[in-house]
Amino acid sequence: MLQGILYCAHCGNKMNLYRKTVKLVGGVGHYSTYICRRSATYGDADPKKNIKAEKMEAFVLELIKTHIAVYVETRDRLKALNKMPKAVSEKSELDKKLVELQSRYDKVADFIKNLYEDFADGVFSEDEYLEMKAEYVAEQEALSEEIATVREQASTYETSYSGSADMQEAFNKYLGVSELSRDLVLTFIKKITCYDNNRFEVEYTFTDELAKLMDLIEERGADVA
Repeated sequence: MLQGILYCAHCGNKMNLYRKTVKLVGGVGHYSTYICRRSATYGDADPKKNIKAEKMEAFVLELIKTHIAVYVETRDRLKALNKMPKAVSEKSELDKKLVELQSRYDKVADFIKNLYEDFADGVFSEDEYLEMKAEYVAEQEALSEEIATVREQASTYETSYSGSADMQEAFNKYLGVSELSRDLVLTFIKKITCYDNNRFEVEYTFTDELAKLMDLIEERGADVA
């Protein structure tokens, strides 16, 4: 489940899954552990890392379940805030600004088209045409960037907004998950760094995007207050 994701904090190498079969009374037993083969050679500077796979995988499952729960709570809180009068008003203003920006963008596009027609008719010299066209194209590019920014801002005020499409799909797919799978691990975790048998650092896939949702809640919560 965690092969290629679990790393030793001290040597930086991936930890290996070690499987062993042992003789027991009345038969044999099997167990697996994640180990760093180098840690035993480094002494106290590099604590021994030998973690039962079952224990480690159960721990990771609980981490992911908690991560999903945090997302759901954050998503629902943001949806509630986006229904508040202040947020609805902000959304309306952004939509209005989008219309204005798009209108100006369309006008500039017409200016560029008409400019060429005037140049073709001999109204402007080539130097005049190129100079004016460059100004309009620069304005058009700036407008395009601003439109994209405002459209993104406006989308965060939608009552259905809960992050990027990829993040929504991932979290919704695994709501209520109760068993660990390789796909589940790869969806939510980039890397786990092991310092010793009881200390780990986890790098989640959607950390930055989830943080942005939390920032929006903080901003809009302050507006409500």
